[in-house]
Amino acid sequence: MCTDTTSPDYHKRAEADYLQSSQHLRAGLQLLFAGNGAAALAMLSSITAISTAKDLNPVVSVHLLYARFAFSGLLYLGGTICAVLALWAASVSKEYWGHHWENVAIGGSPEAQVRYGRRGEVFVNVTRMVAALGVLAFAAGSVVALSAFVGT
Repeated sequence: MCTDTTSPDYHKRAEADYLQSSQHLRAGLQLLFAGNGAAALAMLSSITAISTAKDLNPVVSVHLLYARFAFSGLLYLGGTICAVLALWAASVSKEYWGHHWENVAIGGSPEAQVRYGRRGEVFVNVTRMVAALGVLAFAAGSVVALSAFVGT
């Protein structure tokens, strides 16, 4: 094992890890967007099917289904918006980190390096928080939708 910490192999490995991390983040946020969007559409189609149905089980409360499914759809829509905002924040973070490392490479001012690095870190944290909110919105929307059947 190489113990030379200045080896260019470490830098290449770091670049590869950052690239993979970015790709996983992008794929995860796209999945969050698609999952919440598809669930919102499913709620909409369910409400439409219930509205146009001729025979409904008398045990099912249509008003309760409407209310819970509508709220569930709003939660899913909120999760979709969170995914879009998280993708935006991740992109802004990458831009700031790019400015930071470009500034380091050209020997720019240390103040600019610190400023860009801090902004990059802030947007990394924003990405994490908004993505977590999107996952919570999906989970909450699912619980609310299922509660329409349990609560009847």
